[in-house]
Amino acid sequence: MLLKKFSSLVILGFGVAVMANDSILSNDRTTIFELNEKKAIEDSAKISKDWINPITYTYSNMDYKDSDKKDSTSVIAISQPIFKSGGIYRAIKYASSLRNASLGDVEIAKKAAIKEATTTLFEIHKVIAQIKKQELLVKNSELDVLRKKEQVMGGILDASYLDNALLDLSSKKLSLADLEYNKVALINKFDTLSDVSYSELELPSLELLSEEEFMEKNKVIQKQEYTANKDYHYSGMILAKYLPTVNVVYNYTKYHGDHTTATSSSESQKYGFSVVVPLDVRVLNETQSARIEYIKSKIQTNIVKAEEESLYKTKIASINRVKQKLDIAKEELESYSSLVRQMEELSIAGLKTDLDLQTMQNSKSIKEQDVNIFNYELQMELLELYARI
Repeated sequence: MLLKKFSSLVILGFGVAVMANDSILSNDRTTIFELNEKKAIEDSAKISKDWINPITYTYSNMDYKDSDKKDSTSVIAISQPIFKSGGIYRAIKYASSLRNASLGDVEIAKKAAIKEATTTLFEIHKVIAQIKKQELLVKNSELDVLRKKEQVMGGILDASYLDNALLDLSSKKLSLADLEYNKVALINKFDTLSDVSYSELELPSLELLSEEEFMEKNKVIQKQEYTANKDYHYSGMILAKYLPTVNVVYNYTKYHGDHTTATSSSESQKYGFSVVVPLDVRVLNETQSARIEYIKSKIQTNIVKAEEESLYKTKIASINRVKQKLDIAKEELESYSSLVRQMEELSIAGLKTDLDLQTMQNSKSIKEQDVNIFNYELQMELLELYARI
């Protein structure tokens, strides 16, 4: 069940930008992303209400000099803008676009984390295939040493051939030891990214995306578009700050007499509206600065689109390169399969030794691991594209 769930996670999580409940990421990492999302939502909600002025309550207590009389006053004051030359609308739209941009940042970071964990998972399986391949290479070298030893002892070959075969065997064993270390290092790395063992997760099977789908669903481009939209509404907010504002005003005052001598208290209410026209010498500079920032964001959007298009083309070239290697490995595997069948017939006829047959069988298995290795490399190349949609 768990194997199938992770496969769905990657396809959903990258393919159509819907995150499944089960994640390859550790619980702590998932919680951090969830908290970042909640914070982005709360921050944007606060900004959307920034145009609403607070209701103020003031209580004052006054002592009269040379008198025992004391007065206290309670004041409730409201001054709320109802028209800010488009500023209220822009403030709400700015908060909405800021929310989208912030959530876009969180989503991109989360996808990057999932990609890192999934890539590490692929690398573990790739190094396991490399270990199997290297073990077969060691076996073939051991068979070659046996063959050379017989030939040297029989006077057919010079001892230098045996020496070279032993050196080759030693080199292959050292390479195998390096691969074993790499496997341990990758597993340890994966354990810091996920709470689930790598052996309990099934690798996803990703298909090639079209360029249109990649560009249309690209989260990096969408995030930059949200940023440009945010800067557009922010520039409108800045301009509105220097335009006329109409406020509804209400004041309620209650006068409290001295608590020992006063016999009554009184209250008053005032309400109406005010028009505020700010006159600020900085208006041109600040509005132009905000406008320039918006223009920069629009230009940056074009740059990001060009970069993502270039990334797709580069990845396609890399994918095609891996596919060529994979096709060659498959052709070689077919050739070795045919050779093994022929070798088996010759071995039965006594024309080939068991060592020759074992060597050829191992060589066929080596090509099988090559096919596996290139398949993992192909999936990792595709993952680079899926991580951005």
